[in-house]
Amino acid sequence: MNGQANGHLGAPGRNGPLSASTNISLPGVDAEKLKARLYSYAPQQAPVNPRALRFIRPTNAQLKRAAVPSAPRLEPLVSVRFSVL
Repeated sequence: MNGQANGHLGAPGRNGPLSASTNISLPGVDAEKLKARLYSYAPQQAPVNPRALRFIRPTNAQLKRAAVPSAPRLEPLVSVRFSVL
C-alpha cells in the first residue's frame, strides 16, 4: 500500500526512519585519485567535415557586412594633473 506497513506510516522495521544514533561512516575521498580519473579537455584540432561547403572567395553576405561602417571605438582619456610649484 504505497509505503504503508500494516496501515501505519513510518513504522519501524526494515524501511523505517533512521534514528540519530545510527552511525554511518563513508570512506574518505582521495582528491588526487579523482583528478586522475577526470578528463575534460577539448581536442587539439576540430575534425574536418568532408561534406561541408568551402567558399574560395568572400560570399555576398560577407561583402555586405564588411561594407557596413562600424562606430569608432572610444577609449578613456588619461587624466593629467598639473601641479603648480
